[in-house]
Amino acid sequence: MTCIKESHIFGLDIGIGSCGWAVINQTEGAQQIEALGSWCFNVPETDKDRTPTNHIRRNNRLLRRVVRRRRHRMAKIRHLFAMYHLLDHPHPEAFRQIGADPWEMRAQGLDRLLTPQEFATALGHIAKRRGFKSSAKRVPKTTSTHDHKMLSALTATEERASQYRTIGEMFARDPAYSQRRRNREGQFDRTMSRKALQQETRILFNTQRRLGSPVATPTIERAFTAIAFHQRPMQDSGSFVEFCPFEPGENAHPAFLPHLSNFAFSAA
Repeated sequence: MTCIKESHIFGLDIGIGSCGWAVINQTEGAQQIEALGSWCFNVPETDKDRTPTNHIRRNNRLLRRVVRRRRHRMAKIRHLFAMYHLLDHPHPEAFRQIGADPWEMRAQGLDRLLTPQEFATALGHIAKRRGFKSSAKRVPKTTSTHDHKMLSALTATEERASQYRTIGEMFARDPAYSQRRRNREGQFDRTMSRKALQQETRILFNTQRRLGSPVATPTIERAFTAIAFHQRPMQDSGSFVEFCPFEPGENAHPAFLPHLSNFAFSAA
């Protein structure tokens, strides 16, 4: 067995299906390969379309998170409506028992006084599908094809919605949306922006207050908006840096961070 020396250099070439390695003995004026080889293993991809399995797991995990957070959000909305008597009880089937068409309630709420249950149906529908909001900083040249299609469809939907008072009224009254109001695989022409839904919420509350609704108070509007459109703040990468074991209260830094190395050299 070869002993490890200070003159040995180790090289690794790591891929998703193999790991190549080599050991070079670098002495004064000479280099010699001591050993080399590779390890091969099964590639973590699907057999049919070669999709990485970690990509599939990540998508499933994100979907479970979306469903879980939506369930918690709607539970808070039902308890809020039950507390202010828009619903009889906060049970999961409360909206289903009303039996009103949420799209019609969102459109009719712009012209007539809704009952508390009908108003709850319209608002609950907005809270459940609260629209798309992007936090990414995209550059047009580097935007992926998938994101480009989604953003283009969202822009087209917003331009069409300018002909109506709210985005909900467009989906309820425009013949182009009478057969389908949800996105399909690879199609994003039914995407709503969260900004448009927030604007629709304000218009519905203002209209119902003007028509004399006892449940369209500013207090309920603020509470509903805080729950329906709440989003956790983006985490900065600094929150994932551990503390230094030698300097309590100071964040750890890589030993070969360029500016720290230059500082240490100049200080010496």
